[in-house]
Amino acid sequence: MTGQAIAVGGDRIALWTHPGEIAPHLRPGGWTSEAVSELFADAYANQLQEFRPTPLDLEAIGSI
Repeated sequence: MTGQAIAVGGDRIALWTHPGEIAPHLRPGGWTSEAVSELFADAYANQLQEFRPTPLDLEAIGSI
């Protein structure tokens, strides 16, 4: 993983930027899928950003 975020939907791909880390977690030996799942359910549960569709997203799905 590079940490780069992209949005892909329909006929559009968008590159997102990040200001920096807010809550890094280290795990000696690396991460299992179960450990990542636990981290997001517990430590990151209240820190995740809500997805808010742009006007282009809404137009693509016919909502506007």
